Amino acid sequence: MKMSLASKLESSMTKSFPRLPPWFEPGVRQAGALDDVNLRAGVVGWALDLGDLGRRLEISVVCAGRTIARGRTGLARPDIARLIGPDVQCGFTIGWADFDGKAVRAIVESGAATAEIDVRVDAMEASLCGPCDLPAVTARDCWTFLRGAPAFHDAWSEAAPSSDDIALRAEALGLFDMGCYVRREGVGGSQALDGTLIAHYFAEGERAGAKPNPYFDPSWYARKYLNGTGEGALRHYIEIGEARGDKPCPAFDPQWYRETYLSNAADVSPLAHYLAHRHANRHSPNAYFDIETYIDAYPDVASAGMDGFSHWLNHGIFEGRSGSPNFSAEHVWERYLGGKKELNAFEVFMDIGLEFGWTPVSPSDASAHRAKSAMSRRSIRAARGRGVVLIGHDALPAASQRLLLALGGLLKKRFGMEIAFVLLEGGALAEAYGELAETFIVGETRGDAWTDLRVHLGELFRCGYKHAISNSALSGGVTGVLKDLGFDFCSLVHELPKLIRARDLAQTFVALRQRGRAVVYPNAFVKNALDAAFGVDDDRAVVIPQGLHDAPVVPEGARAQLRRELGLPPDAEIVLNVDFGSLLTGVDLFPLLAERLRTMRPGAHLVWLGDVHPVIAPWLKHDIRQRGLTNITILPFDRDVGRYFGAADLFVSTSREDPVPSGLLQALRTGLAVVAFAEAGGHAEMIGGDERLGALAPCADVKAGAARIVDSLKRRASGDEANAAYRARAVVERCDFALYGAKLLSLIDPEYRTVSVIVPNYNYAEHLRDRLTSVFAQTFPVLETLFLDDASADDSLAVAREVAAQAGRDMEIRARTENSGSPFRQWKAGLDEIRGEFVWIAEADDMSEPRFLDEAISRLAAAPNAAFCFTDSKAIDAQGAPVFNSYKSYYGEYGDRGLETSGAFSGADFLRRFLAVRNVVVNVSSVVWRTQALRDIFQKLGEEPFSLRCAGDWRIYVEACRSGKEILYIADTLNIHRRHDRSVTHSLDRIEHIKEIEAVQTVALEGEGPQSDLRTRAAAWRARTAREWRLDPDNLPAAV
Repeated sequence: MKMSLASKLESSMTKSFPRLPPWFEPGVRQAGALDDVNLRAGVVGWALDLGDLGRRLEISVVCAGRTIARGRTGLARPDIARLIGPDVQCGFTIGWADFDGKAVRAIVESGAATAEIDVRVDAMEASLCGPCDLPAVTARDCWTFLRGAPAFHDAWSEAAPSSDDIALRAEALGLFDMGCYVRREGVGGSQALDGTLIAHYFAEGERAGAKPNPYFDPSWYARKYLNGTGEGALRHYIEIGEARGDKPCPAFDPQWYRETYLSNAADVSPLAHYLAHRHANRHSPNAYFDIETYIDAYPDVASAGMDGFSHWLNHGIFEGRSGSPNFSAEHVWERYLGGKKELNAFEVFMDIGLEFGWTPVSPSDASAHRAKSAMSRRSIRAARGRGVVLIGHDALPAASQRLLLALGGLLKKRFGMEIAFVLLEGGALAEAYGELAETFIVGETRGDAWTDLRVHLGELFRCGYKHAISNSALSGGVTGVLKDLGFDFCSLVHELPKLIRARDLAQTFVALRQRGRAVVYPNAFVKNALDAAFGVDDDRAVVIPQGLHDAPVVPEGARAQLRRELGLPPDAEIVLNVDFGSLLTGVDLFPLLAERLRTMRPGAHLVWLGDVHPVIAPWLKHDIRQRGLTNITILPFDRDVGRYFGAADLFVSTSREDPVPSGLLQALRTGLAVVAFAEAGGHAEMIGGDERLGALAPCADVKAGAARIVDSLKRRASGDEANAAYRARAVVERCDFALYGAKLLSLIDPEYRTVSVIVPNYNYAEHLRDRLTSVFAQTFPVLETLFLDDASADDSLAVAREVAAQAGRDMEIRARTENSGSPFRQWKAGLDEIRGEFVWIAEADDMSEPRFLDEAISRLAAAPNAAFCFTDSKAIDAQGAPVFNSYKSYYGEYGDRGLETSGAFSGADFLRRFLAVRNVVVNVSSVVWRTQALRDIFQKLGEEPFSLRCAGDWRIYVEACRSGKEILYIADTLNIHRRHDRSVTHSLDRIEHIKEIEAVQTVALEGEGPQSDLRTRAAAWRARTAREWRLDPDNLPAAV
């Protein structure tokens, strides 16, 4: 007998659901079900009017009596169609974008966070039931989904999650692709109703070799990592494999993907991220396929909206299309696979070839593409904050080029900025440039160089790179393009007139001085020489000492080691020069100095460290032999310059023209005195008449130079320790490279200000990853990040170093061996060291939104009399779960709603309205200070803050108000305050805490009458706090 339609549906549904919907009975015209609620799709289900199969039904999601989302049926459901025959459009998906976020938030904040949602069919006034394995979905879960994080987190904290939990996690992470799974042979139809599709996969599909998404192959994964069948493969990958870098299939490399795209997002699944973004064709799945190259070469793939890599892997590779210069399928087929082109050369290479050392391209291909392969060129990604383009003339290993590379490292690794390099030509440093950032070499383009340059710079500008720094007059021609495209930029000029004329760049230099926000000279010597040659033009001229970007590191035992290598006696005096050997640098004068010192200072030995120009080198050797000199050694350049500076007794510069004497700065930084020629470069300005730094001789005067060397060696022999420390300090103070970079930024971006970040920590290793990741994610550049550990007993230091390394960020770490006893001593220690105009004390257990600093610094920069700016905060618990989304209800508890919106307050007004009774600046991490204002407060208060273990921050805020400064407030919740019982506030004895509250109130209420309303409210606050803490009233301090 044929089953009725209703009976078919009833029979199927009883397999999946614990009960039928109360309104469903055989013979009744309505049917439906709730299939799933997940992060990617939202609310998924179906509903059907059996009497009118084409009818569209309205669906509502209701929670706590409020409708929070609406949708309607209309999606194809082939699984239902197979049961009933007609091709019905009864499915629905209500995405998270369709939810009323304000309504969900209101429900959560009203205390009804655990209220369950009800998915209803409006016309039937009936609820849809879900499958047995679908957990109850609450308002809090919806709010979590709306914020983009997986819900059901509590279920995932178990040491051994259940199969249902793993299914939920796979779904929420985005590792299960319903469309991919249904399309597999044998999956779908009535099988899909036996639980959700994800449940079906874990019950049957994985064992049969079905894929949960296009890039997870359970059979391959099990063979590779589990030595067995595919069952349990996805579970293993979620729990263990991805974290340790296991590949989900031969072609996807999660470790490379994380390093390339997710270095600042440690908690994001690489595979899930790629699955979610693969059709945008902006991300490559491994180092041997370049999506940008492929899409640019084959626009038909892009126009079709395909996943570019999937197209190449399944079709393009067999059609002869190239996926990247880094991989040649023809090479792998011919060399390793015997010409068997029915095999997928790329999958075999990624599967076994890498392990056996196969080369991805032939040697000839590798040579042809070496420069581009070395740079691993990526798609231009939109700048996260302030993007800066750094422009150089080439990548040769010379001082100017190393400066640009160092500047890029400073801006990216220390300041946290997005950078991109543009070089007119390549060179030996091209690989180093490419490893640091996306690098475009104009000389390697296939078309017209200047057209390609303009197109590339235009694309960078559209992607948020609005600022640029042009390094050297040799790249000055680019400044015209920068001006046309609207960049804010400055030009760095290091060259002297002789070189500019030799390169026929006089007109370029004159035009350069009329463009951009500034023309930056490293010293007055360079500027004056250029003004004399090409005329004075001070409209944009700025002199900024370049700074030392490569301070030498002196290894232990360097002095004795180098003397042994050179065969010198232990007491020999080494006179060192470090430079490229040319007539300009005076390498020809070095033997003349050695000849004079042979008799004037027999124990002295001259060492030149640096390659010598090949034309000069044979003549230099001939000169040394002819003169019979044994007190001179010429050595090729060694990157480990620290051991030479550490072994030397004196540094001598023989340069006839040296605009930026980096070697001289390195010498001073290591404590060496210097001898140089006057009127020959920027070193004369550095030394001046300060004998503690060194001595100057007339230019190219060998006799006078030798005399200065002898005098300097005599002074060193008689004791020079104090002067050595003075020299090192002088370089640090005058030539700080970070401050140099900050000054350049201030020229090209008038809104830029220097801000320092202090991260005080004590035993918060478990929260440091969140804290530091949110610091490194700030869109505003950070001058310095200072991590202060207060003698933690956990592995805080190891975690801090690991997170900084993974993020590719430079961070100073200071570790105490004994606990300071007060978090405010850590504040003061950091304050004594930092150099930023503003300071953010980012406590180690909190987090922040990426635009926190951007918003706070913008407000402070516009209000020069403001002491600090703070933002509203959202609160989370120790595990990161939301507690509440704002402190505004706390701020306005006494009726003053002044902190509902952003504002600026006089100190007196803020103190009286908000701060005298209790501390409304509830979290230190929500505050950005004007550094000098905070220093002034510490100086005035002396030891008082250190005596207040918990309320010291409140006392400091009160003093800021009493100083006559303004207080700024931002109503956006840009700070994330972690509330837990390990904080200082919770760990302090409560009687002592009440006493500290009373002490701060006493100061805040000075000048108030004994019967004032503020005093009454202050007493009431203490009494309320005591009651909540169940304290004995007899032990409480007297009324204020």
